[in-house]
Amino acid sequence: MARGVDARYVASVFADSANTMTVPSYTLFGSFLSYKVDRHTTITGRVRNLTNEVYAEFAHVSPAYYLGTPRTFELAVQTRF
Repeated sequence: MARGVDARYVASVFADSANTMTVPSYTLFGSFLSYKVDRHTTITGRVRNLTNEVYAEFAHVSPAYYLGTPRTFELAVQTRF
């Protein structure tokens, strides 16, 4: 069994060509758990944006902020032949 956590920090960036508007910085956390069923099959569960942080990925024009992805759960099955 494997498990882990990750963190990603994105600094504040300018959101317009005049450098008058910025998108605030944010930090995202995630985790995963992976289980090897047999020598051919692995199941992995992952949580992205663990703290359900509300953040803007980028801004456009008016300013219109485009929000990032909220907390997301993923389940993957990998099989090798």
